[in-house]
Amino acid sequence: MTVLDTRVSLREWVGYWVGTLPVRVIGSAAVVMAWRPWATVGGARDAVLFGCAVVFAVWAAPALDRRPTLESVRWSHLLVRHRTTVLATGVVVVAAFGDPAWWEGAGVVLLLVAYLVTSESRPWRWGRGTARVWREAVAACAGAGVVAAAS
Repeated sequence: MTVLDTRVSLREWVGYWVGTLPVRVIGSAAVVMAWRPWATVGGARDAVLFGCAVVFAVWAAPALDRRPTLESVRWSHLLVRHRTTVLATGVVVVAAFGDPAWWEGAGVVLLLVAYLVTSESRPWRWGRGTARVWREAVAACAGAGVVAAAS
């Protein structure tokens, strides 16, 4: 689904979106919790920026099923390849520039950990062994711990 110039049927596309719905919801919730629209959105410009960030989160949340080889160094190709990293980094940067209460910060950390674990170690991928899934889950938890400590 994430390889450039690949056409799929509508049925496959809908199945892909339904299968990635949990990670999309968690990624979007992490952006919303980091942005804190109830405290930061004060006008139309802020609302449009927030809406664009949520749309980006919905698009970027699922991990790539197949890592494409580096076809180009254009930003559009790099963004498609590294979109989950950009989303996680964006959540940390937006949360760092805000002034959240302790419970909002804890919510961002929990949602970021949940996002990294569900995005990078989806056990429902086809054709993968359980040992590899567990290693990926442990690696995602370790990476989330480093991000949480840094933030």
